Amino acid sequence: MSGGEEVVMAGHLCVPVDAYMLLERDGKVLVLRRAARATRLGCCALHRGMLRRARRPVTAIRETQEETGIRLRPDQVCCVTVVHHRGPGGQARIGWFFAAGPGWRGEPVNREPAKHGGLAWIDPADPPGDLVAYTWAGLHAWRSGAPHAIHFQEPGSPVHYDPGYERELTLLALRADR
Repeated sequence: MSGGEEVVMAGHLCVPVDAYMLLERDGKVLVLRRAARATRLGCCALHRGMLRRARRPVTAIRETQEETGIRLRPDQVCCVTVVHHRGPGGQARIGWFFAAGPGWRGEPVNREPAKHGGLAWIDPADPPGDLVAYTWAGLHAWRSGAPHAIHFQEPGSPVHYDPGYERELTLLALRADR
């Protein structure tokens, strides 16, 4: 599998896996604004790394450093939610959303200006309209305390966040007997 397409192998669906990092400060979350040449023009999203064969989900730590200069250790982050996503074009993927714990330090900078138009601090409770819908799903699941979520968009749904499409997200809770 290359470049993020899904593949059916022996009756099993194989999908790309993304690892996202949430850097929170003063109730706001850091996002990257896509550069004009990037996909999903004009949208913003969290720092992300795609898992490849030799990578682990904590690849989000490496991507965060590459994209923002913020150095994190594995013991400073935890997985806060996992989202099974299907975009409006039907492509499925899985997103592991990690959050840096309190005490991370540094001032983020845009270290990849060819890929990102800039950085912004957003209020996850009041997401901007140019936030990628998949990113919104992960942020909402995290804020809700849901360890897992399903975000299946319908054909024709916007790629960016739109409050009229929030029904496409289903939050999954822990079993009640645990």
